[in-house]
Amino acid sequence: MKKVSKMLELSILAMLMFSGVLSAEERDRNGEVGGNFVRLVEQEVGEREYMGIVIKPHDRDDHVTVLVPWQREELVQAVRRLREGQIVGVSFVTEAGHKWIKGMEAERREVVEEGPEGRRRMSVRREVLRYEDDRERRDAGRPEYLEQMQELKRILSSNLDRMAREFRELRGRLEQQERELQRLRAENEQLRRELRERAGSAREREREVRIRIQREGREREEGERRIERDEDRARGERPGSEREVLLQQLEVMRMALHALKEANRGDAVEMLTLAIRSREMMLEGRRDEEVQRVRERAPNREQLVEILSMASKLWREFDNADKSVAVGQLAEQLSGAREGQVREREEGEVRRIRVERRGVGLPEGMIGFRGVLVGRVLRKLDRGFVLNVEKVTNVWESNRADRPEAAVGKDLIITIRADEELGGRFLRTLRTLKIGERVLVEAFHFEGNRLTVVEQLQKVE
Repeated sequence: MKKVSKMLELSILAMLMFSGVLSAEERDRNGEVGGNFVRLVEQEVGEREYMGIVIKPHDRDDHVTVLVPWQREELVQAVRRLREGQIVGVSFVTEAGHKWIKGMEAERREVVEEGPEGRRRMSVRREVLRYEDDRERRDAGRPEYLEQMQELKRILSSNLDRMAREFRELRGRLEQQERELQRLRAENEQLRRELRERAGSAREREREVRIRIQREGREREEGERRIERDEDRARGERPGSEREVLLQQLEVMRMALHALKEANRGDAVEMLTLAIRSREMMLEGRRDEEVQRVRERAPNREQLVEILSMASKLWREFDNADKSVAVGQLAEQLSGAREGQVREREEGEVRRIRVERRGVGLPEGMIGFRGVLVGRVLRKLDRGFVLNVEKVTNVWESNRADRPEAAVGKDLIITIRADEELGGRFLRTLRTLKIGERVLVEAFHFEGNRLTVVEQLQKVE
């Protein structure tokens, strides 16, 4: 639209300029002269000869020649009747250096005799002739640039009319678009008001839901605390005794964790750390998703008893009887087992330690092993077994062992991680195995002189 308006402005300006030029030229071309008739002449213009009258103006001494169009016979006859010295007034137009008559006024003086006495008087008669058609004069040698300017004037006039029409149409469309825009703005404002109202309603509903959820949460927590108080009264325990028990357990567990770290028992350290973290969250009263994740990964009671028993024995090996007794007592409290069962597990752990000390372990070149082994079960341990390796069937890309084949013919300790899901499944498989049966096991070396079952443990023929 801006481009069209600019073009329209330029066209109008050009039209005005050319119109001014043509108007100025038209004014310069028109003229008048009055004086005394001198004589008639003939002058050639183009390919034709035209009659002309020579006039001596009243205000100067030079002569002016004005040509007469030949096709107006009455004007030609009037010119022929002019007498030398007769006063005439001529209007003319100048084209191609020639003056062409447009109109003429002439005074004709006659002596008239009247009455019987033959008195004479002077009669003056004014004759006015007009000639407006100058088509022949244009044909008689009009300059080419004038024709071009007239043609340009006609073209500009036509274009100006056309652009004026287009401008009116554009203005009409703009006014229509403006009205449409105003309507859209009104609709937009209405939509904004509705959105603000709906947003306010949504925020109000959200606030009500949040308040209701908070109220229900408080009521649920109050109900849980009431149930806990009722259970405490039913057990005959005073409020706060469970917290004291947890604090005592945490103190002993941290003592056991220190022993496991000193002995570089990585798996046990990880499991006991989770158990400690779970009890710390219980003391904090937390019930969020992180608590649930930690509880799922923490060892169960049986696994925790086994880890604490291991720590008790480590403190005994470290010649710290007090800590060994404290950790062992906590293990017995958590297990709730009879004294004979505890001693049996302790003897099994001792047997495992003796097996390790007899030299059963990883041969040179098996550090960092990751792959699949096939062999026979020689002995069972509490959470593992001793495997006599017959062959190495697969070695994974992540294997870092220099000579995996060094395991063939050797007795290796294979342990089962204290993981409730996979570890429980592998322990159940181990219980079904008999001494001397062939098994396939996928094992990785993580630490120490033993391998750990990771994904596969099954009997093979």
